[in-house]
Amino acid sequence: DVLIRGLAHPMGFVNEAAAPPAGGRAAGPEGDEVPPWLKLGLAPGGPEPTIALADFGAVPVSGRNFYRLLKRKEAVLLYPGGVREAFKNKNEQYKLFWPQAGTSAADSCGDASFADFVPIAARMGAIVVPVASIGVEDAFSLIMDGDELTSLPFGLGDALKGLVDTLPSVRTGERFLPPLIVPKPMVPRFYFCFGEPIDLATYNASDGESMAGAYAQLQRTIEADIQWLLQMRETDPYGEFLPRIAYEASAGWERQAPTFDHWQH
Repeated sequence: DVLIRGLAHPMGFVNEAAAPPAGGRAAGPEGDEVPPWLKLGLAPGGPEPTIALADFGAVPVSGRNFYRLLKRKEAVLLYPGGVREAFKNKNEQYKLFWPQAGTSAADSCGDASFADFVPIAARMGAIVVPVASIGVEDAFSLIMDGDELTSLPFGLGDALKGLVDTLPSVRTGERFLPPLIVPKPMVPRFYFCFGEPIDLATYNASDGESMAGAYAQLQRTIEADIQWLLQMRETDPYGEFLPRIAYEASAGWERQAPTFDHWQH
């Protein structure tokens, strides 16, 4: 089995109890001590989180941790779009918000930017597997996005802005403010597409144009795979909750409802 080490936002380690234990299975590479700024509590005296990202092998996102994980030959999961891509505004479904190559991250250690993960991976001879997915953004209704929340009257929006300004960030201009959402009672099917692996060992890590080309290729691949999934989802008669459950119930819960990949092959 392969433990995939996710590079997670520092807000995933909200206090000392939830932070990766030094030297433990989920600790940072090389058994790093947990920086004090990762021990931020969301609310003084608030409840402890029942699940920590560190329990799943995650470490704080930084170029340094990314390099160390690759040096140890570990599998790494990275979302270049970060918080901006996770906490989207209205009418931004399935859009990517990757930083431009060469932009700097507001990382406490002065580490590489998100866009610099390609040259780091290339120096380590890593193979990158682009992964596209759809479904999550259709599983809830977005009531108010971040722009609307920070524009609330009676001082509420200003209070939210003040709170956000106190939170750690890893990217210039980042706003860690989840939108107000309501889960849908009938969750649609989730789809995943694993793209063609890209061997970055074949690229020149010292050539800026080569690295920018690899970065753009990865982004274009994921954008194209997202569009392909959206198109193919329309051909799936079991994409919605009720038809899928009816099919699987009729099979005594012993057979999963097929999807378009099975039909194509």
